Amino acid sequence: MITSVFIATDFLKSRDKLDNIVNEDKVVGIEIGQLAPDFTLVDLEGKSYNLYDFRGKVVMLNFWSLACPACLREMPYKDQLYLQYKDKGFEMITINLDRDFDSIKDYLANLGYSFKILRGTPEVAVQYTVRFIPKTLVLDKDGIIRFQHVGSLNYEEMVEIIKEVGLPID
Repeated sequence: MITSVFIATDFLKSRDKLDNIVNEDKVVGIEIGQLAPDFTLVDLEGKSYNLYDFRGKVVMLNFWSLACPACLREMPYKDQLYLQYKDKGFEMITINLDRDFDSIKDYLANLGYSFKILRGTPEVAVQYTVRFIPKTLVLDKDGIIRFQHVGSLNYEEMVEIIKEVGLPID
């Protein structure tokens, strides 16, 4: 009797874990073809954003730091891409991994970037296995990871990637 209680308890725990990694019949993970893990992060003004709120849009998700020259070189391309395609169902979300958010605010103060800049957490960096930056993922309209890249991208490469993921580009 006691053994069956433990087995039933273990089964329920396993099922709960499975429920946590399956969302709408899609496996949650960070591999291409998997549903990107959800997170909630705040922007420069303290407004919270939830990744799953952007379903229905193609999302470019980029991890970066002020200490990364390649990351900083990409920023104008990201802004240009966002401004050109935001009205066509595209969203640019950058996640800064620096600890000193005031330095980020100071750096960005006069640059006028239009895309979302969120404050990363160690948990999200681990969740997305960010070991090197810049790291870019592109999610389709269902939140499925369709592209992943470590290293810098130029504007033309970014356009080609979002086009391949399904953003209608003229």
